[in-house]
Amino acid sequence: MKGLKAAAVVDALLAKEDWLRRYHYVQDFQPGIDLATFSNGGGDDMHIVFSQSGVLIKGFDHESSVSPYCRDDHSPWPGIFDGVPPELLHLLDDPAIRKDDITFLFWLPSSERKWSRGPVDFPEGENDGSEWLLTFLPTSAENYIAGARDYFGKDFQKIDPLLIGQYFKAEQNAGGNGS
Repeated sequence: MKGLKAAAVVDALLAKEDWLRRYHYVQDFQPGIDLATFSNGGGDDMHIVFSQSGVLIKGFDHESSVSPYCRDDHSPWPGIFDGVPPELLHLLDDPAIRKDDITFLFWLPSSERKWSRGPVDFPEGENDGSEWLLTFLPTSAENYIAGARDYFGKDFQKIDPLLIGQYFKAEQNAGGNGS
């Protein structure tokens, strides 16, 4: 999950107004818990929660037909929370994370090496938006730059791409949650 802190720093340099930034990173969002977020400004978002117990990625694609808002009772899709270890599931309870605005959830307990998800069963042709939204995780400076050029337009010229590379390199060399 390296790149989230760097993306948040560069977004802050490019957009002085908080609501215009796509990436945010809050160290010690709660004691021992860091929170990274991505929002495309169009109703789609991800919350990435880091703790000693592991990592959660909760996503919401507002156009997905598996959105709670497409269900009569507005509940999350059946199975989406099934199998999440309790020590990770409770991390979604903070109101800022909006637990029930969800179309996908992945988790990685700190004792494991493989990501998991609940046993969700979607009708043929339906998807949860994860394949698309996960491409916005900033895995490298180049990946971030490609998206930032499109999102910020001419404002992207405010910053030297080499500086962006330095932020990403510094994060790659650092340790800790989300870095």
